[in-house]
Order: sequence, then C-alpha cells, then structure tokens
Amino acid sequence: MGANPFDPTAADEQSPSEAESLERKRRFALAPTDPVPAVLPATDAGAEAAGRQLTLLGWGLVPPWAAPSTAAQRINARVETVLDKPSFRRAVRRQRCLLPADGWYEWVRTPEGRRPHLVRPADGGLLAFAGIYERARRPDGSRLRTCSVLTGPAPVAVEWLHERAPLLVPVERWDDWLDPDVDVEALLTDLLDGPPRALDVTEVSTAVNSVRNTGPELLEPVASAEPVTSAESVPPPEQAALW
Repeated sequence: MGANPFDPTAADEQSPSEAESLERKRRFALAPTDPVPAVLPATDAGAEAAGRQLTLLGWGLVPPWAAPSTAAQRINARVETVLDKPSFRRAVRRQRCLLPADGWYEWVRTPEGRRPHLVRPADGGLLAFAGIYERARRPDGSRLRTCSVLTGPAPVAVEWLHERAPLLVPVERWDDWLDPDVDVEALLTDLLDGPPRALDVTEVSTAVNSVRNTGPELLEPVASAEPVTSAESVPPPEQAALW
C-alpha cells in the first residue's frame, strides 16, 4: 500500500486531525497489520457531527469472532465474493471506509529476482481504495479496529503487472461508499464498470522488498526506468477534500 501520513506507533483510539497528521513522520510503504489511514463516516469514528473522520485502522480485517493474530489472513477482500464470505459480508453492507493512498506496489519476477513497480495516478492526485472495516476486542479488552482492501480484476493497461488491483472509488462516489444505506450490490457493479483511472507505472528500488525500509527514497525510479502511462494523461482536476 502507499504512504501512511501517521506515526505507526499511534494508538488505535486516536483520530488525528489532518493538521496533526501532516506533522507526523510519513511512511512510504505499508505492510500487512500496519496501522493505515482510513476515512469513516464521522459519526462512526466517534464524532457527533456529520461528515467524514480521518482515523487509523489495522490493515487486516478481524471479525468479532476471530483472533487478532489472524489479521494478516484478511488484508484483501475479493469483490466477487465479498458479499457472501462470512468474514466480510456484514462489513461490506454496513461498515465501508475509504483508504487514501499515493499508490501501490506490484512486483515482476525476473531471473535476477523480484523487481518492484509503483502504480500511482497519472495526474498526480490521490487514490481512494474501497475498504471495509470491523470492530472487535483484544483479549485484554482494548478496542481493535481493522480493515481490508477490496480488490477486483486489474485494469487492462496494468494487468501485465498483476491480474488483480485495488478497487478504486472515484471522488463522485465517495459519499455513496461511506453511506451504509446505499444498495451496495449496485454500487460495486458501478465501480467495476466505471471508466478506469489513468495510472503511471514506474520501476523503483528493490529497497521496497524489505519491510524495514519506509522512507521517501522508495518512490525514486531506478536509473533506467521510464513511467508507463495506462492512458493519455489529462490536466489534473482540482483535488477534492477527502476528510
């Protein structure tokens, strides 16, 4: 997953403001079970006002009946089965979130090893992954909030990297995705059938292959790499406020 604007040691009860988050150290690679930024309906995140709330969720969904140690088993949820799987079906209907990211990494296997590539918007904007979340309790009684990224078939232009990709929510559907009363089956169909986002793919340093490396140098292209654009770039639209 892409960059996390939060300190990874922050407690999951915290819901830092946008200004506070910008003062904390960013991470440019996230691993399963890491805290990740998420946008929830404000009322669900503990605020009284309507709107959106930025918070942290553990990456790897833990249903209330599952052990917290199983989180890494559910980092992704396939859009084709998310409505039926016991682990996900409640969350996708009532507890959906947006997971903001600069991009995501995919790997190409070569005789020399795994070569990482960074996929990000061609217009330089922000991505919003379709996410679902759950609430549970740790054995000590403390609160645990976790999430999964919905994935679907990769857009044709980037399927050479991987056959699957995060399901992206365009800005005009953010409110719908966060609305628990929306017909989610119809919404998923609309997202899958919608026009693909123009994406750039750039080969980056193999430093990404180690979870210990999280600095901005991970975004630097390798010396011989040129960005591959999935569609003709267009002037970047005005960036809407995600939270």
